Amino acid sequence: MPANDSGFDTYIALRFEMEQNLAVAGGPNLDLINHVKCSDIPNPQLPLELYPRALYRVHFSHGSYTSYKSNLGFRCTKAGYINLQNYGELAYGIRNHLRWQPKPSSFISTFVSRKHALNWARKRLRQGKYGRAYIMKIDPREITNAEGGLLPILKLSDVIEDYPGILRGVDKERIRNEYLALYIIPASAILYVSRVK
Repeated sequence: MPANDSGFDTYIALRFEMEQNLAVAGGPNLDLINHVKCSDIPNPQLPLELYPRALYRVHFSHGSYTSYKSNLGFRCTKAGYINLQNYGELAYGIRNHLRWQPKPSSFISTFVSRKHALNWARKRLRQGKYGRAYIMKIDPREITNAEGGLLPILKLSDVIEDYPGILRGVDKERIRNEYLALYIIPASAILYVSRVK
């Protein structure tokens, strides 16, 4: 298990080289792609028996980077696949997601505490640039793909505890109640929607 950022630094260097290879007429370097995609850590997915009863997703009418439609639910904006068992990909994905910049992410943030979600939404609303805010109560056991298979959920504080190099110096209180869903939260998993006032 990586104890520092060397795995992440190696990943970034390899990813850059891979992107350069893709731009060359000769095509991608398959050895390089296989190295980047290799699994080098245990699966950080939360086991089903540890799923919380409910999760809460905050959605803003403006400024949300995750797409939402009432008939589809939530969809991440990043194309492609992330290997959660590759330290470099996991670190890059989490860091990118938590920067809250207009960059695509494979993750969709949720909170285990409705109170935390409300406070977070109200803090953003006070900034005046996100429009209306809504909280969706979600059944995590219903976060499934089209075939009904469970999609991964990560408890962010556990991942950071296992791999502190991913987010050095992070305020643990900030991420204590945060869970990350991967790729989608289907409409069938959303139990109710309420507007934040």
